Amino acid sequence: MRINGYFKGNYPFILFGVKSNKPKIWRQINFLVDTGSDITGISKKDCYAMGVSFNNLG
Repeated sequence: MRINGYFKGNYPFILFGVKSNKPKIWRQINFLVDTGSDITGISKKDCYAMGVSFNNLG
């Protein structure tokens, strides 16, 4: 399998699809690849762009 990505400066990014049925979301975002991280997060900016309501998250 091949994953196409790009670099911003020294940082590797990929175009990443985010999909959820509840809340209803489908959007592609630029995603920083951090192979040393134990967790993954999405920026507030991307969450707002997707229309995610933080008050409605469980």
